Amino acid sequence: MKVDDLDLVAQFTDAVRDSASVVPYGDGMLFALPWTLHDGEQVSILVEHLGGELVRLTDRGQAADTLSLSGIDLMAKRIAPSWDAVKKSINLAPDLSSLPTRFELAGTVEIGQVGPALVTLGEGVLRADGLHLLARTTRKRAFRDSLIHRATDRHLAVVPDAPLPTRFDSLRTVSFALSSHNSSGYFVQALAGANFGQAYDHTRSLFTDSSVAQDRLVAVVEDGAGEAWHRRSLREVALVLGQQEFDDFLSSVAA
Repeated sequence: MKVDDLDLVAQFTDAVRDSASVVPYGDGMLFALPWTLHDGEQVSILVEHLGGELVRLTDRGQAADTLSLSGIDLMAKRIAPSWDAVKKSINLAPDLSSLPTRFELAGTVEIGQVGPALVTLGEGVLRADGLHLLARTTRKRAFRDSLIHRATDRHLAVVPDAPLPTRFDSLRTVSFALSSHNSSGYFVQALAGANFGQAYDHTRSLFTDSSVAQDRLVAVVEDGAGEAWHRRSLREVALVLGQQEFDDFLSSVAA
């Protein structure tokens, strides 16, 4: 059998179905998605009927609880803006019930849109889980993680693994999105020295396909990585910064 003979959609759908589950929970149904958080816990979303055609979806504070166990204080001045930015990145109508708290990821949809909404909210929970890397630690951080820490140290809002719109009505993922109270936001891709050629090709592809204005696309190159021509090429599609230049950039965004 050749790959061309495979029904990939059917095999993928079967795999998702086999790893998902649903059980009654209170006045609704608790749906376990085939995705896990950094601690291995399966993402679960409560689906409740609000009346008429409206349905409420909520993670019941699962992401916030997991972050708390990782030592993240979502009320801390350096963390709170990023938590709020992640919540805003979830493209669902606001939760119309009287139940939501600051630490829930939730939204309201019409009953016919529950399927896509489960995907949207599930992806939002995973983005929120990405904030666990902001926990104080003594281990050496990955290049991307160090950039995120430097941004949150200036109390800027960060969304890890942020969705980047493309010219083809699709979304791709960048290292993180960055914004402040007075900026429209930037999409940042980190290019570490390890496997730099692959990182360069990926970043060039990401930003070439993007539908976002070039002045909102930022490529940050680790010191000593790549060659001069890599930077010249990337400047055709994005603002290209070294590590020190990135610190100056953060200061301008935070001003």
